[in-house]
Amino acid sequence: MIWISTFRRRCCPVPKAPTYDDEEGRGLMLVEAVADRWGIRERRGPGKTVWARITEAR
Repeated sequence: MIWISTFRRRCCPVPKAPTYDDEEGRGLMLVEAVADRWGIRERRGPGKTVWARITEAR
């Protein structure tokens, strides 16, 4: 299980298809590519935590 936390105030992150020039926005795309399951957990204070379960090498 992997847990990644951020302090950004944006609401729930959503996977997107970043363009070649984008400097951010690839995190959830990578998580979705390797994880069996993933989700978002709210934190106390600002930010959120994304969790991912990876059971086998792909």
